[in-house]
Amino acid sequence: MKLVENSKRYHGVSYLNSGYRRALDVLLCLLLFFPVHIVLAAAWLATQLVGQRSFLYVQQRIGRGGLNFRIYKLRTIQVNHPLASQFTHKAEDLLPLGSFLRRWRIDELPQIWNVLKGEMSWIGPRPEVPFHYHQCVQDLMGYEDRQLVLPGITGWAQIQNPDATAEDNEAKLPHDLYYLQHASLRLDVLILFRTLKIYH
Repeated sequence: MKLVENSKRYHGVSYLNSGYRRALDVLLCLLLFFPVHIVLAAAWLATQLVGQRSFLYVQQRIGRGGLNFRIYKLRTIQVNHPLASQFTHKAEDLLPLGSFLRRWRIDELPQIWNVLKGEMSWIGPRPEVPFHYHQCVQDLMGYEDRQLVLPGITGWAQIQNPDATAEDNEAKLPHDLYYLQHASLRLDVLILFRTLKIYH
């Protein structure tokens, strides 16, 4: 109920939750389906050549409406590593190809399946792990409003601060709320182009 009331504050929420926006997500999935899976196949082969057995990583995240869902990523950190549920930049924590996969955001490509399933969008606030989410809801006013829409693979906050970690949620929040207020097809196109520019 609180989220429904809060949605009235943001002009972009109706666009983000529209059937039109969902159709654009699915269309982009169909256009990128084969290129994405070619890259994933090459990444799988490379990980096998360096002796990495585990390829895919599944993790609980918080989505629209505060509901949990399982996000898919390529594994970039050791199995059972104590920081496996967090984002880390420490080279010694990463698998042999982990730094490369993260640098080019290849580890995020399996989330095309989350988009197809309707759990994510191509563009939106990044989904947070439950522990960090519930902590941020307590500490940061307005943080819960991010759950008014589907989380995204990329987004306005990500291009403003591409190297942000879970500890930077306070700095990212104003960018996410700006996106909820101003979301439009034009802004989405801008975000996609800037994402390609950052990670090209």
